[in-house]
This record gives sequence, structure tokens and C-alpha cells, in this order.
Amino acid sequence: MAQRLLGWLVVIAVGLPAPFTRAAEEPVALVNGEPITAADITFERSLRKVAGSDADVPRALIVEELISRELLRQFLKDRRAIPEVEQIDRAKTRFIERLTAGRPEARAQLEQLGLTDARLETAVAVSLGWETHLRRVITEKSLRDYFEANRRRFDGSRLKVRQIFLAKGFDGVPPAQTQMRLEQIRQEINGDGDSFAAAALKHSEAPSSAEGGSLGWISPFGDIPSAIAPAVFRLGAGEISEPLESPLGWHLVLVEQIEEGELSLEDVRPIVRAELARQLRSQLVAEQRRSAQIERN
Repeated sequence: MAQRLLGWLVVIAVGLPAPFTRAAEEPVALVNGEPITAADITFERSLRKVAGSDADVPRALIVEELISRELLRQFLKDRRAIPEVEQIDRAKTRFIERLTAGRPEARAQLEQLGLTDARLETAVAVSLGWETHLRRVITEKSLRDYFEANRRRFDGSRLKVRQIFLAKGFDGVPPAQTQMRLEQIRQEINGDGDSFAAAALKHSEAPSSAEGGSLGWISPFGDIPSAIAPAVFRLGAGEISEPLESPLGWHLVLVEQIEEGELSLEDVRPIVRAELARQLRSQLVAEQRRSAQIERN
């Protein structure tokens, strides 16, 4: 629990500033009336560097992530998922110790970046509040149901696959047009490996195109984008996926062979819980976005 909390805090980069600093800053977005400021974006980039994360993320993506976090904060507040003061204090201490790693000068650097006590307290409260919410909604049954529905992702199974990949239209091509093109390629494929390989050689924009799109044997974590792994690992042998979207682009995947795994829920319980938590967060934020009043400047 403590390790998950620390990891989550590093990733979220404490993007929620104190109310008194927000009021004096020009907002770049409003989320149900709550501002996100340029200082939030600057601090996010700075702390990403401190944490060793990618600091060169486009500004628009950082704004969207900050909007998601603010929606999460508001949801947890409405659900009264509020941690005790003692919990917050302990988490703050652990977080600072991890970031500074015994270097006194590091704390001063963090303060120069904008890490105020109020800012840190807000972020810690959100992280702890989310864990409180997860304990309410993730039951033994829901965990087991999620494992069974996604067994092949968690039981150690491997797939031998090919893919056709089209990058997103960074040159002004609408994403829907790229998706439609991949769907047309899918319809032209007969369903056999030779036909898929020929289409990959002709159309795929990934390095694997030279090998007919072959990715060899893959596992669900790390070998393919996490955004498409659940759908890919639900396919049967010989099946071709629908066009699947990832942050990189669009993917069409053929499963050639399946090597079944034998791991049980007890073998992978922490992994299953973490994946379920990520799915719940994604669904929750998407629901909140549909009803929220969001203004971007």
C-alpha cells in the first residue's frame, strides 16, 4: 500500500496547487469553476524531471491530465473519501524522503519549483482518498470476476502475433480517417496469415512491416501498448482484431498461436488489482468529463 502510494504520487507530480496561489494566477482551464494555471503546467514538467519521467510531453496532454486529476479530486471530495490528518502527514514525509533521497539541497530545489506544503498536502489527500475509494469498490468478487474476464492477460499466456500499424495523422489527417483506412485494409484481408503478412508489408508503418508485421511471441505487459493489450489478449487463434487505438496510432492485430498460461489469481493478485484500479480510474474520469463544465483557454 505504501509503495503504491509513493509510486502514484511520483507519477501524478503533485499537480494541484493551493487555493491561495491559484487565485492570483491566470487559468489555462477551468474544471467546474476550479482553475488550472500555467504554474501547474510548469510545476508538472519540473517534477517530472525530478522523478525521472518524460518532461517533454506536449502542453495539451499535460493540461488534459491535470483536468482529469481535478475531476478525480472533486469526485473523491463528494464521496467523502477523506483521509485522516495522521495519514496525510505520514505520506507527506515518505514522499519527501523518497524524492530527496537524503539530499538536503533537494528539498530546497523542490520548494523553488513550487512544492509548497499545501500543494503536497492536496496531492497526498487525493492519492489516499483514491485508495479509500478503491477499498470500497474492489471486492473479492469484483477482483475475481476481472481476473476471469481477462484471464489470458494475467495467467502467463503468450500470443504469437502480427500487426499492421498506422501512425496517427500528425500532418493534419483526422484520426477517424486513419481508423477508416485500417478498417478498409482489414476487409481486404482474407483472414489467413499469408494475406495479413502481405498487407503488413504493403501498408504497415512499423519496423515489423519488413517481416510481414510479425512481432513474434508477446506477453501482455511491455511488449505491446497497454491501451490495446486487453483487446488483443481476448482474441482467439486465427482472429483479427478491429482497429485498435493507442497513443502511438492505430493497430490491426492477427493472433497466429496461443500458448496458454497456468497462473492463478493468487499468483498475480497485486497485478490484477492494479490493472482493475487503472480501469476504474479511466472509466470514472470519462464519466466525470461527460457531465463536467470544462473551459480551456
